[in-house]
Amino acid sequence: MGVIWTAITYSLEEAAELSFLCIGCGACDEVCPVEIPLSGILWRLKTLAAGKEGAPGRRGGDT
Repeated sequence: MGVIWTAITYSLEEAAELSFLCIGCGACDEVCPVEIPLSGILWRLKTLAAGKEGAPGRRGGDT
């Protein structure tokens, strides 16, 4: 939830960078009392970040 809150209160760019800390296990979806699809939102942030910067640890999508 912290990454989502970062996107709302700061910027998508900062949240996208933090989204790579998520391992994608989906546990957050199981325990969310209001059924927010957190893993899907995090996946989208990762996709946006990868599209702009390439995979984590790479610059500009270079291979």
